[in-house]
Amino acid sequence: AEDMIANEAVAVASYVEGDVAVVLGQGGSKALIRRKGDRYKCEPVAGDPLELGGILAGLQADAEGYLAASDVLAATIDHTWPDPLERIWRAHLGLVERPSDVIVSLKEGHNFGSQSFAGQVEVASTHGGLRNSESVTFIMSTIGPLPPVMRSRDIPANMRELTDRPWPLGK
Repeated sequence: AEDMIANEAVAVASYVEGDVAVVLGQGGSKALIRRKGDRYKCEPVAGDPLELGGILAGLQADAEGYLAASDVLAATIDHTWPDPLERIWRAHLGLVERPSDVIVSLKEGHNFGSQSFAGQVEVASTHGGLRNSESVTFIMSTIGPLPPVMRSRDIPANMRELTDRPWPLGK
């Protein structure tokens, strides 16, 4: 991760030590992400790689400094890095069986992938990056109203509630 963050195209890099996600940013910044149930804590070690200091300070933490995941999502939805604590922690420790050792998010204007594809179209970002422009999208429904902000994993439950049927249909 330290080698990756030295690359001029990399904005943040993360890896895991035990059950803690470690985030590295430019200029030697570093933070630790911890999870307890559906609550997260971001502990700055050096600097503020995710630029969260002012945002998280305004949220209500429990006695151990953990914040409700829903509060962090709501507070960061328009931030450079939406919902970064949950997204980084889950990418390493809760989403897949064999996660990558190091995960990076590239700076705006950089991408990773086939150079032949990049030569055919103008590519501005990499799908799945941590930046707002690479991770926020929309969903439309004519069945009824959906919450203004939700994680992709919340879509099936919200659609089931609207339709009173399994969603996606047929499952």
